[in-house]
Amino acid sequence: MKNTKNLLKKQMDSSVECDDLKESWDSHQPEDSEWANKGVAYVKCLRKTGHISEAVVVCERILKHIDEYDWHGVKNEYGWCLYFECVKSKDEESISEERIEKIIELIFWDESPLV
Repeated sequence: MKNTKNLLKKQMDSSVECDDLKESWDSHQPEDSEWANKGVAYVKCLRKTGHISEAVVVCERILKHIDEYDWHGVKNEYGWCLYFECVKSKDEESISEERIEKIIELIFWDESPLV
């Protein structure tokens, strides 16, 4: 019973945190780098609380508005969201070779060679 109570409290706290992050994210302009940083924090919260579809939409919105060199980790989060949306959920219809390649590209977007 105590574990269930603690789990429910943690979920409620996470929901409040996500609401606060969304409000903070909405208070900035899309071209503002702080907007991207707040957006990535909001995406992480959404992903961790199971709101994957909403997190994907937020990632796509951020990627539309920021320069390629100024990603602030959003590509990585986008990749993880797609992973959870497709692969982890075992949604076989959304799993294609191209989709898997896109997920890998996003998660491992650092172009530095492996040593």
